[in-house]
Amino acid sequence: MFPKGEAAADRAKRKADLRALDRKESRAVKLRSDGQCEVVFSDTGGRCSRRATEVHHMLGRGREAGPWMKPEYKQHVCAGPTGHHLMITGDIGGKRLKLVQEGDVPLWTDRYERVRSDPT
Repeated sequence: MFPKGEAAADRAKRKADLRALDRKESRAVKLRSDGQCEVVFSDTGGRCSRRATEVHHMLGRGREAGPWMKPEYKQHVCAGPTGHHLMITGDIGGKRLKLVQEGDVPLWTDRYERVRSDPT
């Protein structure tokens, strides 16, 4: 009737291979950053001086290998409650940094501007 789906073992292997490739590409990002957060502000041109601990996927993640894995579409960023990763993604308190994109796709060299919060 209906063709059977991919075996669970095959799916698990494909996911593991994808994670391994993503980690490999993230290592290149960490080497590029030399351990410093790569967020640069458009108003001052200054780069964050904090230690980077997380890799931010600027294109989001997908189920298949693609451009989202490449180092040029990732940034090494600082983490924690006041870290830039949360300010970019908006996980806590909404997005507080807005990407100022220079081309058609976001690149690690693009800058950010602070988003003003509305007074309550």
